[in-house]
Amino acid sequence: MGWGTCVNAGGRACGYMIEAKCDDPDCTAIINRGLAYVCGDMHDGGEKGCGKYFCYNHLSQTGSGQFCKECYAKID
Repeated sequence: MGWGTCVNAGGRACGYMIEAKCDDPDCTAIINRGLAYVCGDMHDGGEKGCGKYFCYNHLSQTGSGQFCKECYAKID
């Protein structure tokens, strides 16, 4: 099974075939809702992420995953 199209636990359409705008309110970049753009390590965010989708300008890479600025600030 792939992650082309799916629905997360909150009922939001996700997957790399779902085109969407970056979830940063000031950004208009068009991305997809695949795992490459999710905050955290899974469509629901995993243990430390929020599960929203951001362009690469609004994600920070760490040794434990990728996170938006709000979630990145909470990481120990």
